[in-house]
Amino acid sequence: MTKMTFRVTRTLAAIGLAVAASSSHALILAGPGDFQGTGLGAVNTILTLNSPANSTTESGAVLWNGSATTTTGDVPNGASQSGTPTLGSLGVTSPSSLRIVFNPNEPASASSLTLTDLSLRIFGPAGGSPLFTSNPFTALPLDATDRGIGNAGFVFQLSADEITRATSAFGSANNRIGLSATINNVQGGPETFFAVNFAQGGGGGTGNGGGGNAVPEPSTVAIFGLGLAALGFMRRRNKG
Repeated sequence: MTKMTFRVTRTLAAIGLAVAASSSHALILAGPGDFQGTGLGAVNTILTLNSPANSTTESGAVLWNGSATTTTGDVPNGASQSGTPTLGSLGVTSPSSLRIVFNPNEPASASSLTLTDLSLRIFGPAGGSPLFTSNPFTALPLDATDRGIGNAGFVFQLSADEITRATSAFGSANNRIGLSATINNVQGGPETFFAVNFAQGGGGGTGNGGGGNAVPEPSTVAIFGLGLAALGFMRRRNKG
């Protein structure tokens, strides 16, 4: 088995475990996303993280205070690097159609990183306390095989329980999206998170400036991962 095949299989196995552990709450990993042309300024980048010198941890948040976007932690300055877009600007009318794409930008020598926190917040136009905050996130190791800003990323969606809880917060096109995240074992950066409007039944998701293929449901990804694992076992047994 080649190194790349091993990494893909290991990532899919992690996806299956994450779905099993997190299917009832928080943001969950839907699978890898085949997005192109998603560099800074080309899509609705919400959060960018860049670790301080000699640090292997990146952590920060982007918030809406009623008049402007504010940031905390390891978030670099720049309008294209962070933002709190309105649901209307994204074309998102339901929490079930929102996807958050994580694009790691790690060197080739990096084997993996761990996303230890990812929290979605929905703010009203006046800011203040969020109308919705996603439940605690389950730490998730990820192989950064698609490196570089603008390459494919990992796609997250709200679980079924969270979609039900968040529905009222998506009732106004003027409400805004905020995010917070923490990433461990990073060796490069910056890492970015952007929002995508997933077209239910429309053959694929779309984002401003960057297209994307349809994201498989978590159960589909888990089954696919199990199938690859079984195939790998059969090949090893045949070689033996």
